[in-house]
Amino acid sequence: MERLRKRDIAKFISLIILIIVFLGIVIYFNLQGHINIDIIQDEIKSYGGAAPIAYIVIYIIALVTFFPITLLTILGAILFGSIYGSIYSTIGALIGAIIAFYIARFLGKRFVDNLTEIKFKRIKKYNQQIAKNGFAATFVARISPVLHYSGLSYLLGLTRVRFWDYFWGSFIGIAVWIIIVTYLSDSLVSLKPTDIIISSILFVILIFILPIYHYIKKYIRYLTNKKDNNQSLGKQNENKYSHTSDFKKSKVSKTKKK
Repeated sequence: MERLRKRDIAKFISLIILIIVFLGIVIYFNLQGHINIDIIQDEIKSYGGAAPIAYIVIYIIALVTFFPITLLTILGAILFGSIYGSIYSTIGALIGAIIAFYIARFLGKRFVDNLTEIKFKRIKKYNQQIAKNGFAATFVARISPVLHYSGLSYLLGLTRVRFWDYFWGSFIGIAVWIIIVTYLSDSLVSLKPTDIIISSILFVILIFILPIYHYIKKYIRYLTNKKDNNQSLGKQNENKYSHTSDFKKSKVSKTKKK
């Protein structure tokens, strides 16, 4: 057991080092000016007919290594248009998200499970809730523009969320987010006023979808509690009425006997 625990710690440390290396590379290349959208665009175009495959591969690597994928999503709209750009970006994002998820799950999940079992009981409860509501948790997190896509993929890999809940939540959430961003980017390039207005409205909705979701969830919980309280009160009144009725019957019965 001690050997297994040491191995889990070593694997988790490996995960942390890997993430630090990825972040370090991105920061270094960004400071050196190598992360340039024009350079990436020219590189993808140089592949000719294989440009979509090159774009998807670059997207996968970008998501796994914490590269800002919003730039790539916009680039996809410029290179391939809103429809094909959305398809290629979704494929790349989903594959990258799965790879990041399994890296974190293989290297860190057992360590996190043991740690929360021993010390962090509250985190364990959250982990159990995520396992029960894996699809909803993943979907809402994916469509939120505030949360980092790569970081979220690694983080969910450390939780007890089931793979297929993660897969479908990521797929639908990623697709919604990418379609809106791609549509907005394409409309800005084409300068069509109607498309710009529609895509801007959708983007605003996307930004506020997380607080809206929490408000709806809280309201549903309030209605459920209210319904349960009413049912409980109804049962109490029913029991009270039944008790009173039985008492009256008993009294009448005693009167007749006399």
